[in-house]
Amino acid sequence: MAIQATSIMKKSFDAPDERREFALGHMDLVTVGGAPVGRMVFQPGWRWTESVKPLAGTPTCQTDHLGLMVRGRLHVRMDDGTEAEAGPGEVVVVRPGHDAWVVGDEPVEWIEFAGARTYATGAHVHAKPAAVTMMPETTEPHDLDPTPAEAALRADAGNVHLSRERMVALALRFVDLSNEQRGDAYDEVFATDVVDHDAFPGQAPGIQGFRDTLAQFAAGFPDLRAEAGEPMVDGDRVAFHLELTGTNTGPIMGIAPTGKAVRFGGMFIFRVVGGRVVDSWGTVDGINLLEQVGAGPWQKAPPAGGWPADEYV
Repeated sequence: MAIQATSIMKKSFDAPDERREFALGHMDLVTVGGAPVGRMVFQPGWRWTESVKPLAGTPTCQTDHLGLMVRGRLHVRMDDGTEAEAGPGEVVVVRPGHDAWVVGDEPVEWIEFAGARTYATGAHVHAKPAAVTMMPETTEPHDLDPTPAEAALRADAGNVHLSRERMVALALRFVDLSNEQRGDAYDEVFATDVVDHDAFPGQAPGIQGFRDTLAQFAAGFPDLRAEAGEPMVDGDRVAFHLELTGTNTGPIMGIAPTGKAVRFGGMFIFRVVGGRVVDSWGTVDGINLLEQVGAGPWQKAPPAGGWPADEYV
């Protein structure tokens, strides 16, 4: 979950934040305003199953791609046998489960927007999800009557593909657990190695990062509550908007408590495999939040040497 930026920022692929090398190719990665973007270059003879597979640790590429072909030609074959070829100027979506290779003698240059953060890292190697574990059965009253969301999740424990109703229940279960500040129970929703594509700088990987983020916001806003809009489901993804309210009675992001009431929005997209969220894209209107507690970046002078962030123009 990342805070949105409102200033203009820029970075150059000629001075990337990171370069990932693999056989017959590389990817230069820059992160601007919390958004990772990669420039991939594949030389003639490059093929994913020969060049990147040893790094990824999966039989075929499990990255969900959204990219722009700049030059060269790339052939893609899905696990189900579907094939297509992409060339310069084409914007391409390729779902997880595919191989790809360079066609001809010209290198391929591809700008990647969706999967740059984890490409060629092995971050998409997910263990087979265990059955969804609900709250332990006890004699306490709140455990005797599961919510509709809990009941739906229990019915689908272990299923690989969830119905629309079950996808909605999963999203709402995340909201319920967050409102109850029960990050310890996030394993009912998230895979242990879930990938947060919009993580805060320094955020712990996997499910622990979501728990830490919840704890940070709960410390700053002990009464924080999220109300979810109607979730939208498309295949293995569920998207939903949040309206969050709370009172700033504790420190948040290094800012002393102000006692001010706040209201701000958020948006999440979850990709679900085997009944658990394995990929998350999320953002909250952090600039609006900071403004409401009187700590917007324009409301105080920059520190000596300027702001330690991306290059502002």
